[in-house]
Amino acid sequence: MQYYKPKLFADDANIFIAGYDIDDLVFKANDCLDRIALWCLANKVVVNTDKTNYIIFHKSVSSNKIPEKLNIHINDNIIGRVKSTRFLGIIIDETLSWKMHIDMITSKLRSYTGIFYNISDYLNFYCLRNVYFALIHSHLLYCIEIYVNTYDSYVDKLIKMNNKVIRILFKKDFRTHVIDLYKCVNTLSLINLHKFNIIKLTHRCIYHKQSLPNVFHNKLQISYLTLNYCTRRKYDLFLPRCNTVIGKRVSSYKCSLLWNSLPEDIKSIFSARSFLVKLKDYFYKSNI
Repeated sequence: MQYYKPKLFADDANIFIAGYDIDDLVFKANDCLDRIALWCLANKVVVNTDKTNYIIFHKSVSSNKIPEKLNIHINDNIIGRVKSTRFLGIIIDETLSWKMHIDMITSKLRSYTGIFYNISDYLNFYCLRNVYFALIHSHLLYCIEIYVNTYDSYVDKLIKMNNKVIRILFKKDFRTHVIDLYKCVNTLSLINLHKFNIIKLTHRCIYHKQSLPNVFHNKLQISYLTLNYCTRRKYDLFLPRCNTVIGKRVSSYKCSLLWNSLPEDIKSIFSARSFLVKLKDYFYKSNI
């Protein structure tokens, strides 16, 4: 059925179901689980019900309208509801606020500070830079396009922790401007890394879509205002109309908004390597 969207990775299976209301969701979920139970019975596979649960994605304002427990079952076993779940290294909460995932990364960075105080006196700059990119930057960069797309107040503590780690590793004074901190390591701030990676994906969608999965091929559209005219905005993307905070976080809107804000000489670059060099330089010079 169309409302069943299974996602498989190794021995982990996730199914995404959309419904008009809670009753519709419960009906579809039980129908789907009945089909899975039949398939497992036919193929002699046992479902571990202790590790099987469900999460209901919703707006925070509608949480009071959702019952705490729903009659969702498999093989006559009621499965439990969770408020958050880990999916391929990302902690997803029911309101998609990403606060729990950001807290997890912040805690992980905090655990390194004591070690960094001790090693900063014994390693040279290049070794320390490798340590930063291996232990810190890699955690920040993973799915940054998604988890930074939230309220600034949630991300602020992670930004401060990242700044603290850089100051400790590279022995920078607390009065050192944050822009100089990032230039020292040859990286960008967390917010700019988020923008950088979204624009990087947008560039691939426009010029190198063959390197992306099919789901991205028709994700973005050139603005209809530039199709028949050679204008100075001919590389712009169509920007959907949006009046809500949640709507402005949708990827198609944010990709188009950030892409259209770039200078024309950067948007016109076809080469991925040259584009990324120019884009990074643009972020450094504009201090945005």
